[in-house]
Amino acid sequence: MSNSFAHNASFSEQILQAGFDMRGLHLIEASAGTGKTYSLQTIFLRLLLEQKIPVQQIVVVTFTTAAAKDLKNKLRQVLQNALHITQNPNAKEYKDYGRISAILNLLDNRAEASKILQTALLDFDLAAIHTIHAFCHRLLNRYAFHAGLSLSNPEVTTSHERIVQLCRDWIRMHQYPGTSNYHKPLNASFTYKNLCELSRSLVQKNNLEMDLIDPGLRQAALEVKKSYEEAARFNEVLSFDDLLANLYRALIEPNIGPTLCQSIRNEFKAALIDEFQDTDPLQWKIFEHLFVRPEQDRPCFIVGDPKQAIYAFRNGDVYTYLEASSKVDNNKRHQLKRNYRSEKAFIAAINKIFADDGNKRTFLHEQITYAGNLEAEGVKPEKALTINGEIDPQPIKWITMDEESLAAQVNEINQAGEQTALEILHLLQDETISIAGERPEPGQIAVLCRTNDECDTVLQALNRLDIPCVRLKGKSVWQSEEAVNFLELIFAVARPFNRNHIFAFMLNPWGALKREQLLTWQDDQEAAQLPYADQACRLLEDKPASANGLTYAQILNLFDSLGDIWLKYGFSSCCQRALQALDLPARMLQETQGEQKLANLKQIIELTQQKLSEQRLGIEELLTWLQQSIIGSEETDESSAARKANDNPAVQVLTIHASKGLEFPIVFVPNMHRMPSAASRNLIEAHDNRAKLQAGIKPPSGEEDASFEQLQMQYGNELHQEYRRLTYVALTRAIHRCSILYDGKDGKNCDDFLPARAALASSPLHSICSDWRQNLDDFSWQANPIDALQPPPERPALKPKNTISSFSAFAPSVQALNLPALQEQENNADNDPPEITEHDSPDESESADIFAFPAGERTGNCWHEIFEKLAFDAGEKQIKLQVQTSLQNYGFAGGKHGEERLQAVCDMVHNTLNCQLPALHNSATFALKDLNMKNCIREWEFFFSAKPELKGQALQEVIRKDAEHRSFIDDLPERNWNRSLIEGAMTGYVDLWFEHQGRYYILDWKSNRIRGNMQSFTTPELHDEISRRRYWLQYLFYCVALNGFLQENLQGYSYEKNFGGIYYLFLRGVDQAGQRGVYACRPTFSLIQELSEMLIK
Repeated sequence: MSNSFAHNASFSEQILQAGFDMRGLHLIEASAGTGKTYSLQTIFLRLLLEQKIPVQQIVVVTFTTAAAKDLKNKLRQVLQNALHITQNPNAKEYKDYGRISAILNLLDNRAEASKILQTALLDFDLAAIHTIHAFCHRLLNRYAFHAGLSLSNPEVTTSHERIVQLCRDWIRMHQYPGTSNYHKPLNASFTYKNLCELSRSLVQKNNLEMDLIDPGLRQAALEVKKSYEEAARFNEVLSFDDLLANLYRALIEPNIGPTLCQSIRNEFKAALIDEFQDTDPLQWKIFEHLFVRPEQDRPCFIVGDPKQAIYAFRNGDVYTYLEASSKVDNNKRHQLKRNYRSEKAFIAAINKIFADDGNKRTFLHEQITYAGNLEAEGVKPEKALTINGEIDPQPIKWITMDEESLAAQVNEINQAGEQTALEILHLLQDETISIAGERPEPGQIAVLCRTNDECDTVLQALNRLDIPCVRLKGKSVWQSEEAVNFLELIFAVARPFNRNHIFAFMLNPWGALKREQLLTWQDDQEAAQLPYADQACRLLEDKPASANGLTYAQILNLFDSLGDIWLKYGFSSCCQRALQALDLPARMLQETQGEQKLANLKQIIELTQQKLSEQRLGIEELLTWLQQSIIGSEETDESSAARKANDNPAVQVLTIHASKGLEFPIVFVPNMHRMPSAASRNLIEAHDNRAKLQAGIKPPSGEEDASFEQLQMQYGNELHQEYRRLTYVALTRAIHRCSILYDGKDGKNCDDFLPARAALASSPLHSICSDWRQNLDDFSWQANPIDALQPPPERPALKPKNTISSFSAFAPSVQALNLPALQEQENNADNDPPEITEHDSPDESESADIFAFPAGERTGNCWHEIFEKLAFDAGEKQIKLQVQTSLQNYGFAGGKHGEERLQAVCDMVHNTLNCQLPALHNSATFALKDLNMKNCIREWEFFFSAKPELKGQALQEVIRKDAEHRSFIDDLPERNWNRSLIEGAMTGYVDLWFEHQGRYYILDWKSNRIRGNMQSFTTPELHDEISRRRYWLQYLFYCVALNGFLQENLQGYSYEKNFGGIYYLFLRGVDQAGQRGVYACRPTFSLIQELSEMLIK
């Protein structure tokens, strides 16, 4: 069977005809606004009903997460419409009746269609509708065993940091004198920066050739790539590039590839690839390998438009589209030839501007053609844009400077972004213009910019004119000022007695303390006038703030109270009370763009709460994650993109790249005449005359390289081609009108972004000369007044009940009356967060002993992993292998002190496993290596119902009666501990409990540095550390939990006979003799019994 349709027939008509052969590879070229999603719906429906391919066996992929979500909704909708029409065959008024009826008429058994559609809707959540990366992720998870990959579900993140680290390791290994692999000094082209850039490109672009690169640099980059791929194969954290590379390697691997391919082909019978012009070569190789095989001839539809290929910076490669299209039979190449988006006059102008001039290609590439014959459905007259009641015959405007503006000095005229705001103001004030009979509103206008910085300029100008505006698909919310202020707030709440954190917050805009007041305020010499004084005192249940404001002690109490709320009621409650105490919503709404700032803050709190819920982070882990989110904020994903503050009509400002797939009634495009220079890049990539992607490095200043100059010329050509396509995308987003702003001051014509003929008098563009010298401060837009927001009603107080508590929530705060001493303890604490640095590496230390490891969660988690996964009777080789793996997982492996660090941790593990643990309660000493691993339970979670309203004071009195623990209670400050253990449950994790010679022991690993020397790990010093960190309460809770568990589950158990005690191993100081680093204790039965009666419900 073959398709024998005339090439002038639109695909939307072909797909509804009987006899259309859906087998094999089809290419659908879909110009802007021609209804490609509509066609994808039709293909999907026909595959389901006619070919009887189940919904879960049709792969549909597109470019972005948002597009995949939208496409999934629309495919579900067409199935629902089809089911309605099959059940109501006379519902001719239904909007989709014509198309669906045409498909139903192709079926042999229409009665079966209803059952197929019902099944499809029930199974629709199983449908493989994804981005290409998400599809690869799905396959790697499903077929990990077949592919020989890690069976765990990897986290997906960016690859930049790992590539940088590998480049550093390579430089250290090969450049520094004294190493076994010492090479000659690097030449002028072989620099660390060039190595990083080249390695990153090589990892991201599977098809990158390096014929023009310095041989030494080329070899280094290949070695970095090889190291990266070896690590990525079993890495728990993968980049998007890793997903593609791992899947493709598995598909082509001789031993497992054929089986894996067949398994995937058995699961998926058809494929639809949207936005194919933005596909990279590796993505196409995967789909070609799976779905484009002549002997199988399964349906595979690729949909795209080379005129809209604008994502080269994301590895999108229009040459991939052109190569794939050359493999499609002529009778399976289709076009969508009718625009359903824009007005007829607008499409007529687009046709004239972008049509090829004979053999001269408008899009500057021989294979990308445009005949200028796009048809237009048009807009109904009653919905059109009119001027004085008449449809505008020239909807594309060319706004340039008038003669006075051209003659003015540069500092006397507006930039294009500022002038855009003025032009929007004039349009909103123009009473002659209407859309569907109504005056245009800000929400009907979009400004499409080339860069994020230009978007910011336009937003600032619109704000100066009081025109409501919003940034769409912009920067990450973590790049906002609110993210930094929030981090400083959370640090102050988590560490209220660290002056540095208090001062950092108080001096930021939220704290509102004036810098000149700091010295006198911190010494309680005077109170500070703060805009939230009354609200803060209300939270503290303190007397109202005096006319003098808030004192340092009151601020300290405020953050201490917020910390208690966090531990008792959770993070969200803490944030809510913090916003109330600081009066942040009201204060932020008074600022410029206040609604957006408040929306940013709410989004940050939501993302943080989501992270806490997903990964159960501790406070210190959360602080580290917040810092890393801000550091890596340039990599924006869908969830972290800043959201709109509200749904009120507002001018939408976004980049042209972000506008892809969207449409707007009126569009403004500033600054298109400022194309970036090809000469500014150090590393360039361009296609040679064989269509191979080549990399080139700019030679040092004063040197010439003919090959690089030729490649640079080709790079400039490709940049120009994409810039022309970028303009096409920008203009075709408009429904009614598009205005291009061109200042003309640089003496250039429009040839960078439009054909030269667009600027001629005969052009379809409507040329308008405008005064660019107007001062924005002289204008303001008056909108219809909006009713002021009313404060929400007071929320009723809820009694906390049936919640979960823990040692952390109930323990006394780690506070002391002596602030300097406390700060010293904090600086040495095991769970200190790392500072905000882009690369947290221990290599900066001059030593590599066990104390050189940084304090914090990362070190603690790394060492916990070692003891969680290692058999306690392991030999030296097994120990070294596990230590090496864990150091690699947590970023401690390699580098200048890599071998020394590895040996230091191996020695620590060896000492810990061989340490003679002190005898407790008439038992003999023993070492961990003597244990039977079958009798060891690691990472044990306990959970028991707790009695209501237990106060810390009551617990304190019980513990004080025990002679061995009385000193811990005496060390507590008087005001420190009177928290309530609310009714609900108590939970926690025990690192290890085990049975040895009939007795049961609890063991906890601690990575505390204390004072950073071995003398700090004697028994008296450890007793002090146990007291400072309140670990005594932690192990008492553990004993209560384990004792209760053993009583219920072990026949004949008694505490006196079977409970051995607890060991806290401070790993940095453990010696084999057990003289240092081990805190051992066996609480009395009477204490544990009384605590159990008090705690357990």
